[in-house]
Amino acid sequence: MKAAVLLLFLTVLLTFPSASQQLPQHSQYMWMPGRFNPAWTGSQDHMTATLWHRNQWTSLEGGPVITFAHVEMPLSMVGIRGGAGLSVASDKARPNRDVFLTGSYAYHAPLGKGTLGLGLSAGLAHRASKPFPNDSETGGEDSEAPVTTQSEEKKSAIDLSLGTRFQTGNFYVGLSVLHLTEPTLSPGDSLDRLKRVLYLTSGYTWQLNHPLWAIRPSLLLCHNGVHTSVTGSVLAMYDKRMWGGFSYGHDALTLLLGISLYSGLQIGYAYDLAVPDTKPARGGSHEFMVRYHFRAGKDRNTGKYKSVRYL
Repeated sequence: MKAAVLLLFLTVLLTFPSASQQLPQHSQYMWMPGRFNPAWTGSQDHMTATLWHRNQWTSLEGGPVITFAHVEMPLSMVGIRGGAGLSVASDKARPNRDVFLTGSYAYHAPLGKGTLGLGLSAGLAHRASKPFPNDSETGGEDSEAPVTTQSEEKKSAIDLSLGTRFQTGNFYVGLSVLHLTEPTLSPGDSLDRLKRVLYLTSGYTWQLNHPLWAIRPSLLLCHNGVHTSVTGSVLAMYDKRMWGGFSYGHDALTLLLGISLYSGLQIGYAYDLAVPDTKPARGGSHEFMVRYHFRAGKDRNTGKYKSVRYL
């Protein structure tokens, strides 16, 4: 069974068509499932704070720069089954800069030998658009083309997302829909709607015969009605504290490294390298992640965190 699961992930990783850049890219998706699915919110018995930053296509002027900050906590401490979270994200790619402020809630309940989660997130999506410097050029003195201004356009809209997930033992799977209402972020232009995106996430932790080593394959699939993206990864975990591995997706091969400290601090790094037959002029991408897990109150435990998500 374990070998079959690992073989399935490797097959998808190596044979699925390369992903389109029309969809957002996250190389360390396996450490922050709440980014794609609100059903994970507060699923652990401790509070979690995450800061994540990605500088994509470093050789390309105006390439995407994404920053994501998130904090979540279980509500069992106040007698409510489930969890709550708050996040803010900035996605900057010329000529647009999108900012999202989102609150999320998830309900968790036992189901068979596992746990089922149902989540909802709601918030505000804001876009600021500024034309490129040469957008106002008309091409000549006698041109009848309208002159565009360099003024910044701004638009905000309500953004909703739904998700569900199931976890049992060392296996988890989640399904979610982001931008459910496809909010319009440009006045009178339906082409600038945030497309509804379907996410499927899954992962498995395979404990090897040696007690200090484990293999962790994972998968992220997203579809926005036009483009489909698949990213797969395989991590080698040592002592539940250090990891290294690779992933493939978005026409890039990614190196993944990270460490979890006993204090509850987790640090991760990813470097994406475009495969030779795509567009090497874009350059590589750097992605950094810092997470901190902590408990409130006098019973705070700074030991290891044992979880399929926080190894």
